[in-house]
Amino acid sequence: MPPRLNCLFLVCFFLCSLAVAQGQAYFDETVSGSHSSSGCVEESHTKLDISCRASWIDSVATGYEMANAKNSFGVMGGSVRAEVTCAIDDCSDKDEANAELKINDSLSILGLNDEPTAFLKLSIACPECPSYHGAGNAQYSLVAWWDGGHDFGDCTLNHSVRCGLKIPIIYGTNGQPLPVLIARGLNLQAITNVVHGAIGAKVVTVVEIHLADVQASVVDANGRVIKGVTVVGASGHIYN
Repeated sequence: MPPRLNCLFLVCFFLCSLAVAQGQAYFDETVSGSHSSSGCVEESHTKLDISCRASWIDSVATGYEMANAKNSFGVMGGSVRAEVTCAIDDCSDKDEANAELKINDSLSILGLNDEPTAFLKLSIACPECPSYHGAGNAQYSLVAWWDGGHDFGDCTLNHSVRCGLKIPIIYGTNGQPLPVLIARGLNLQAITNVVHGAIGAKVVTVVEIHLADVQASVVDANGRVIKGVTVVGASGHIYN
């Protein structure tokens, strides 16, 4: 997947930070298909499930693109499919389908008292992400910001199943933990290439993710989970 992904998250985060700061979570979905003669693009800030489909035909081959995005503040998922069918012998052509899901949320830490030294542990998991190589790709990323001099950390999966962040909890003047802002993203890309294909030959690439999840816990200085603490987003989703 493109290395610019985290930069896109940074831009998206700052564009949406005002809404998050007011206690509103934000999400965005984009699905697209692309070919030299056609394609489809759908984008939504309000729906949790969108899709687009397109087909094309030329003198060399026919193709079909499909992308679906299923978004929630808990589990993210989606699928993309690209296919090419040769219309002539020795045909070369390609097709591409993409889905990009983004969620911004503001995490509040409830139940800490007396300003103990504590850390927020965020873990992202995408068991299916490492399954795709070559023409098919999947990448799941998390960026978090906290008020320790406006520090941030990021964690990206495409060749492993799980990664995580450990964030120091900062307290406000009222003694309560300050929120931690997060931006999550799932990018799916299916590229089908046909090179010197026989007439009637069909090549299909499918990338499908059922589970891309983020979970949180609050631990003390020794790494022990602090009981009775809840991590809840402005979205209303409870992360632990």
